[in-house]
Amino acid sequence: SKGDEFVQLLISQLNKEYFPPMDREDIFQLVAKLDDILDGIEACAERSLYIEKTTPQLIRFADILVQTAKILQEAFTSLNDRRFEALHKATIEVNSLESEADQLLRDSLSELFFDPKDVVLLIKMKDIYERLEKTTDDAEDIADVFESMIIKYA
Repeated sequence: SKGDEFVQLLISQLNKEYFPPMDREDIFQLVAKLDDILDGIEACAERSLYIEKTTPQLIRFADILVQTAKILQEAFTSLNDRRFEALHKATIEVNSLESEADQLLRDSLSELFFDPKDVVLLIKMKDIYERLEKTTDDAEDIADVFESMIIKYA
């Protein structure tokens, strides 16, 4: 909810203020993708209430998302300071973490389906794993917007 408030505030300010030398569309894309990440994390947190215990895969997905959030924070600071080399490095790191999440999803699903004992749990875990990986895809989308901005503004 707090994230949604910030997104609405940013969009409101974007409609009122001028942000030279960046295009409003670029800033809006970043805000929209941040909102997607927040929504993904919220959806996973809500679904986690329906499982009894965590798994090593959930912990690893959480670690990847925490690392990604830290890198995105650094990326936004780099963009603000116009440190485009640091911003480019951040996009590479986000892409690497997203690739790691892709592999983690494949491994997690393989393990789930190898010898299913509880079909309901399988369905729950599959949904959560896929949503966590989708959230890393949204972070990669932000990295793509940053790359576009590097080309445009550097």
